[in-house]
Amino acid sequence: MVLQSNQTVEDYSLLTLFRYLWRHKIQVFSIPLVSTLIAVIWSLSISNTYLSDAILSPTEEAQGGGLQNIAGQLGGLASLAGISVGDESSDNVTVAIAIMQSRKFSKMFTEKYKLAVPLLAVTDWDQETGELTVDEDIYDVESNVWVRTPKHGRPVEPTALELYELYRELISIERDSSTGLVHVSLEYYSPVLAQKWLEAMIMEINNEMREREISFARNNIEYLTKQLVNIDSIEMKNVFYQLIEEQTQKLMLAEVRTEFVFSIIDPPVVPELKHAPRRSLICILVLFITGFITTSFYIVRFLLATQQKQA
Repeated sequence: MVLQSNQTVEDYSLLTLFRYLWRHKIQVFSIPLVSTLIAVIWSLSISNTYLSDAILSPTEEAQGGGLQNIAGQLGGLASLAGISVGDESSDNVTVAIAIMQSRKFSKMFTEKYKLAVPLLAVTDWDQETGELTVDEDIYDVESNVWVRTPKHGRPVEPTALELYELYRELISIERDSSTGLVHVSLEYYSPVLAQKWLEAMIMEINNEMREREISFARNNIEYLTKQLVNIDSIEMKNVFYQLIEEQTQKLMLAEVRTEFVFSIIDPPVVPELKHAPRRSLICILVLFITGFITTSFYIVRFLLATQQKQA
């Protein structure tokens, strides 16, 4: 009998809750619907962005193979000569990724490809004409002058640090620890520019790493050649000749190889479909969250009112 009485009370309370929610059905249903309508309007105002990506494979030299093995064999001899010819455990891929994400590379890249206006002043891309839409309140296209009101006390013209922050939002670099492959992507309003910039970025990092290797090898050859004049021992001269030969091989390889640190497995292409925003997902989430919050609010009100009546 007690169980039946408790069950009756529970059923009666649940029924009362449903009746209470039904009395407030306008608020319970209208608030989520209005919020979702606002989310729809807001999501439609957001410009589409397109993602171009590429899969890169580290070259043998970048991972410490090839001539780096010779450097490892001659490492002891090089230390006697007073120079460093590299370490076979060194990972140029990690260095290359760090450079791509650095402020120095960002400054070079944004200046060389004139990305200040596209990164800071562009708000959309016209699919029919292929032209970028520039915010006139930020940049005056006719006079080529920045007219924005900068935030946080920054100057009117964008600084390298400000462009670096936007540059980091533009790119994504991930390295697969199991395969060693590097996935690079770039997201922008224009699919054509996304592909073009990503292609240029891969080329620039290969050139950067190649120039570093060329400079490194030339400095070592110059140093070894100068020291060779002052050595009388035939054995030490042979050591220096071997080191010079090894550095010359590295120099020749760097000069002729364009894909120095990364070879392209899957090149960047012009994306056909937008990557963001995901408008349907935004609207569904807003509907679910506001519906849950609204319903929870009225359930709490019902429970508090019930407790007050019982008191």
